[in-house]
Amino acid sequence: MNLRPIYEKEYQELQERIAGIEKATRLHLERKIADLAMQILGVRTVATSLSHRIRSVEDQNLKLTKEWKHLEQRPDGNSLTPELQRDIEGLFRKLVEELAVLNGGGCSECRRPIADKMADFALESQGASVISSRCSQTYTSTSGCLTLFGIPLWSLFTSPRTAIQGSPILAGTCWCFVGAEGTLAVSLSHPVKITHVTVDHLPSYNSPSGDIKSAPKDFEVHGMKTQAGEGTFLGKFLYDKFGEPTQTFSLPTPTDQSYDIVELRVFSNWGQKEYTCLYRFRVHGQTDVS
Repeated sequence: MNLRPIYEKEYQELQERIAGIEKATRLHLERKIADLAMQILGVRTVATSLSHRIRSVEDQNLKLTKEWKHLEQRPDGNSLTPELQRDIEGLFRKLVEELAVLNGGGCSECRRPIADKMADFALESQGASVISSRCSQTYTSTSGCLTLFGIPLWSLFTSPRTAIQGSPILAGTCWCFVGAEGTLAVSLSHPVKITHVTVDHLPSYNSPSGDIKSAPKDFEVHGMKTQAGEGTFLGKFLYDKFGEPTQTFSLPTPTDQSYDIVELRVFSNWGQKEYTCLYRFRVHGQTDVS
């Protein structure tokens, strides 16, 4: 592996400490590898001069992937300690930062999520709209309402439209539905052969509680030509609250079918029983409409 000496030493030390690893922890690390691969894809589109560094990190990514597969054949051992997990994440972060360096300076384009480099056909300002009749009930709370002598007069809450307006991700700028299961239905701006979907959420470090239990967890995406029926299953995914705030998912099977409507069906969240929050939902793909 062709890493800088300081990273090579740190990498070797981490490898020596990974003896036994539980499946759940291994999946978390594989998610980190996937995030690194997305960073590599973004760098390729804007900084060809970094190709030699990309190859180096790709080699490391391949080696790590082989090692995780090897660990799957071994009996589960002790859980990864918080200290070791922190050190591993630190190494990944340093490698990503290394990729973002171009001619001795920072590359802001390299740090943009891959979703920002694809058209969003679920964006309201582009012509998309929510189908309210197929969306879940909005969660409302009296904590943000106007009262007179203790009687609620007007409550501040957002509608499903919030999830497709492309607003900056700030605490509270989201649509919340009741419970851990819910649906967001969107009439797309154009008929689309869908290739990816993206879910955005507030980063945990920007959350007042330091946690994002209200983030969606397990969800499915369905494509529809009309509002009638259940639509076509396009994929099942997991939003990882330990991952990046903006997470893009590839459809497992490419489709030649264009869809006018997409439904996001959430089946669980990360622990908030009363409500689940959607900050932004995006749909990417190809359209024949110019």
